[in-house]
Amino acid sequence: ERERFVRKFRGKRKCIFNLYTMEEETLLQQLGSLSIEDNSTRSSQISVAPSTTTGLFYDVRMTEHTGPDSHPERPARVLGIYRRLQSEGVITRCRVFGGREIAREDVERVHGPKHWDAVHAYEGEAKYVEHARKERQEEAIVQEKNGNTGTGPSGSPPIDGLGTMTVGPSAQVGVVDPLPKGKEVSPGADDSVPSYIEVFDTYYCPQTAAAARLAAGTAADAVRRVVGGELRNAACIVRPPGHHAECNKAMGFCFFNNVAICARYARDVLGVQRVAIFDFDVHHGNGTQNLFYEDPSVLFMSIHRFQGGSFYPGEPDGGHTFLGKGRGKGFNINIPWEEEGYGDGEYVHATDNIVVPILTAFRPELILISGGFDASKGDPLGGMRVSPWGFGYMTRALRGVLQDTCGKSGGIVLLLEGGYNVDAISRGFEACTRVLLGDDLSTVPLPAAVSGMGEIPLSDRVTRSKGKNVDYNALSGKQANRRTSGDKKPTKSKLKPVKPKAQETVEVCRNTFSRYWSCFPKPDASSPERTWEASKAIKA
Repeated sequence: ERERFVRKFRGKRKCIFNLYTMEEETLLQQLGSLSIEDNSTRSSQISVAPSTTTGLFYDVRMTEHTGPDSHPERPARVLGIYRRLQSEGVITRCRVFGGREIAREDVERVHGPKHWDAVHAYEGEAKYVEHARKERQEEAIVQEKNGNTGTGPSGSPPIDGLGTMTVGPSAQVGVVDPLPKGKEVSPGADDSVPSYIEVFDTYYCPQTAAAARLAAGTAADAVRRVVGGELRNAACIVRPPGHHAECNKAMGFCFFNNVAICARYARDVLGVQRVAIFDFDVHHGNGTQNLFYEDPSVLFMSIHRFQGGSFYPGEPDGGHTFLGKGRGKGFNINIPWEEEGYGDGEYVHATDNIVVPILTAFRPELILISGGFDASKGDPLGGMRVSPWGFGYMTRALRGVLQDTCGKSGGIVLLLEGGYNVDAISRGFEACTRVLLGDDLSTVPLPAAVSGMGEIPLSDRVTRSKGKNVDYNALSGKQANRRTSGDKKPTKSKLKPVKPKAQETVEVCRNTFSRYWSCFPKPDASSPERTWEASKAIKA
């Protein structure tokens, strides 16, 4: 499959709808030497590094999902991550697996049958051409009625957090080409077929459905191997992302909700009793939240830019008061940032004062990370300033929870979500993968703000302080300089001061969550719902 893919576009400066640069195609040709078998029924292992139990999952066929040249969710994202891991020698330390496609029955554990059909509406050349021409004709009629000769919607405002992407309630057609580049023109074909079709804010091409099946199936295969004990942890370089996908709606560049499919698969098929999902993508994981809103067996935690609901996806349900429903009340945790520009200090503060205490009380058997790296400094959509060290720290904190509660160093599966600066997401993903391999944070390149910080010892973390709020603005030099196990050098500096608004957000969230989680100080006697329902459910 890979060799066919490379041969098809060999000799072109750019390929697949004009998305690959010369440098990226060189990488494609290098990757063509890898032997990837047909994974329609099973996952194939590309290479095996002995004496390691961290798996790396990747399939180059996911790069065939392509759209507008300027679209932020492009194939270069996964290619860049793979190249980074390869150049830094991380791949040789992992067991590397190819992809496998998800079965319809596994998808329909979280999505409706109509959703599967909708995602597959444009699959295949003939079906795509038929739909594309129909959409183009409908768009032309609308434009003629409105007196608009341009392509796409006119006057549609951009949504904050989606860059310049235009949106609308009906299907929109992308930039028109004679035919999609790289495809043969059959006799009699006209020039009305676009290179992609855009519905709301998500584009489709003939290979979209296959890529979506691969992304979900590859991640589910990683979960199966981790839960079965074959692997300790796993990192999945998958696209398209998934955490915005609702039960019956594709949105936010997402088609199938990969992490939700994995959680339900682990729960229903593999028999895992308690699954935790931690989403550090800069956008709220609205789809994941809604799919488990009434389920107490799946703890969903999201730390995201919110700004009163004005940031994408632009709904109020990303607020901290949306805690779940029915038996799931208290198992939906949102940490909504009200400002942009937050970095490692704010994310570490929230991780140690909210995420770690709740996870420790929940005692998960499996942790799934919705790893969106669009909170990275330099991301074109996120507006945050988290460094690779910050992402590595959050991953290290989750690993520490499993060590403290289950006595094991494994049980984490990282899935790529968003992140649109290729260099930033590659370094962030590398940092998280190194932590899963067992490295301490001294191996992660540090930004100037935290240079020499290393790791905060477990004894100084909130996991050992019974929920006491850790103030990093008051972190002493003695604590910052303490040597941690595995670190070769003592740490020297500390995080930048946490911004006041972020401190306020964390404190408000803790007070709200304390109604359901006994790991936090009890709320005032006048506060309603002093039942700590979630903690009681866990004990039961």
